Amino acid sequence: MIPTRTFIYFTFYLFTGLLFSCSAQHSQESLTSQEEFEKKYKTYLSTYPEEQLLSLEVIQDVKNFSVEDITGNSITFGKDSNKPTVLLLFATWCPSCKVAMEEINKKLIQLKGNVQFISIGREHSKEELIEWSKNRKTKMKIVEDENREIFNYFAEEYIPRVYVIDKEGKVIFQDYGWSAETTEMVEEALDLI
Repeated sequence: MIPTRTFIYFTFYLFTGLLFSCSAQHSQESLTSQEEFEKKYKTYLSTYPEEQLLSLEVIQDVKNFSVEDITGNSITFGKDSNKPTVLLLFATWCPSCKVAMEEINKKLIQLKGNVQFISIGREHSKEELIEWSKNRKTKMKIVEDENREIFNYFAEEYIPRVYVIDKEGKVIFQDYGWSAETTEMVEEALDLI
């Protein structure tokens, strides 16, 4: 029997190898950047405790989602959306989620004009999120997920969760929790798409 941590690393290495080998159209310079990012991401994950690795369900592709944000605008993300996406799964009561949203707003949104930034309010109604957002200066599109339909596609538990998804629906980076390293890894992942 393969030890759990070894299995997770093997699955992740296989996933990242397949992901980056599918990008044959990139130049040699881009390939070097991808290889550097892949190495850094592996190192980043190697610092995780085993129980945290077990909770990070590896998602390779995101199906096409068509949702409406709390202002009534239609949003599409995932497979064939033709726009890269940073997806944040959050809850209004979660301190780490607040930090994640602030970091995304301060450091990432203005850097990446061609990327859509979407936050999914786990177990929150549209009305709750409208009220909550009145006191926030977020530039992210906010989507309700009162019944966890979107959240359950990605995970069973733990927030915040962040995904960097390319326009074909491939997950370039995923993590849960938030730290300065997460901000850096998201920014580097965005540089690849």
